[in-house]
Amino acid sequence: MIGRLRINNTSSGSTRGALDKLAPLVSLSGFLLLWSMVSYLNIFPRVMLPSPVDVARAAIVEAVSGNILQSLINSLKHYSLGLLWGSSLGVTMGLIVGWYKLAEALAEPLIRIFRPIPPLAWIPFAILWMGISHAAAAFLIGLQAFWICLLNTYSGVKSTDRNLIEAVMCFGETNRLRLLKKVVLPSSLPYILSGIRISLGQGWLTVIAAELFGIPGLGQRLIEAGMNLAMNVVVVYMIVIGIMYYLIDKVYKIVEEILLAWR
Repeated sequence: MIGRLRINNTSSGSTRGALDKLAPLVSLSGFLLLWSMVSYLNIFPRVMLPSPVDVARAAIVEAVSGNILQSLINSLKHYSLGLLWGSSLGVTMGLIVGWYKLAEALAEPLIRIFRPIPPLAWIPFAILWMGISHAAAAFLIGLQAFWICLLNTYSGVKSTDRNLIEAVMCFGETNRLRLLKKVVLPSSLPYILSGIRISLGQGWLTVIAAELFGIPGLGQRLIEAGMNLAMNVVVVYMIVIGIMYYLIDKVYKIVEEILLAWR
């Protein structure tokens, strides 16, 4: 009897696992089927909603011409630069502000004033200071990453177990910088990695928004196609944007699991 129950539990568990793996394929297939039906029935004119076939043809043309690759390289260039400076500075400032009382007192009014300002509000200054360039886009992306990483890191520092800090101090370690390095930083790591992951998504959104103003990249190519009513090309770049972030997030999740394997 017990053996049968175990067999049934095992089989039901394997069935659920198989269904979980098939679910994404089923949802994508259903979406494509619905899209094809709406297009075939001409519910909307082709100029308003291109068919999957039209999009596939446009994707081939854009890929062969090199437009997709070049636009992707341009976007990744300022995306990576912006994330690098924004997350690095944000994590550093978050550790300092969260650990040192004086730094917290000095930074708090500035954070309250500048944090609510969206990065895109800085576009006029970015273009004025750096022109329509990769540097301007990296500046905007970095601002987004900076605030997210700063606040997440700050929360991580504040959530560090005080008993753990006091236990280390009982063993003679009273230097605050070494306590920050040995205790607070490892304790805050999940918060830091979470902040970086959020920055990856929000930064990618900022990339596309910044490029709508003429900075070379996927967003610029998308808006150019839209202005020419080439909606099949617009959909191609929408798909590229979505797939690219999906891959970025997947890779980061693997890195995050490796870094947090000690937990």
